[in-house]
Amino acid sequence: MAHVLPLAVSDLRNVLRDRMLAFAFFIPLLLILFSAWAIPWSSATIVDLSHYHSLILSIICLQIPVLFGFIPAFMLIDERDENILSALRVVPVSPLSFVAVRLLSGTTIAFLYAVMAFVLLGGTGTSFLLFLPCACMFALLAPIIALTIVGLSQNKIEALAVFKGLDLLVMLPLLGFFVPPAWEYLFWVFPQFWTIAAFEELVQSGVLDWGAVGVGLVLHVGVIGYLIRRFVRGF
Repeated sequence: MAHVLPLAVSDLRNVLRDRMLAFAFFIPLLLILFSAWAIPWSSATIVDLSHYHSLILSIICLQIPVLFGFIPAFMLIDERDENILSALRVVPVSPLSFVAVRLLSGTTIAFLYAVMAFVLLGGTGTSFLLFLPCACMFALLAPIIALTIVGLSQNKIEALAVFKGLDLLVMLPLLGFFVPPAWEYLFWVFPQFWTIAAFEELVQSGVLDWGAVGVGLVLHVGVIGYLIRRFVRGF
């Protein structure tokens, strides 16, 4: 654990030095602040968006972990290209610890951004404490995105292409807002579907669907565990 904090600080410095990664780091903040202004303005002058409250916030909260999955993935691919990952075999940092720091950092920041989005956009009718499990599940999507990009990409160009494809795939369960309930089973395989379902129920009724939370946590943790094992085996 003595190596965790210096590695996390070093990662943050590297992100802020890279223009693309730094921009990705602050995109969620810009998106949240813009939405906090644009949604009330649009509702007052153009069209009432209150009926789409949970949909809009779900879109924002899904984009946050997608971006904070892309950032550590891009850093890992860059280090793999420069053979830095191979050099770690001779230093006192295990492959699991190394990737865990990256994933935990991205997940933590994604969680904080999701909480910020709720505070600024969530309104007054939804419990903040009940939203925290949803924020946790939204954030758990970040390591899934990161490890999937690393596993499917050989270089940075491929990583950008995979990132775009995954972004569309992450948004796919949002179609559940527009299809009859009988069709929602088509999205059950997606971990983020259960996050969206729990959050939608919370917004509509003020009650958290703990069943959806439980299923979502199991799916997220299971996928993350599988992807970490694959990454460590290929280290």
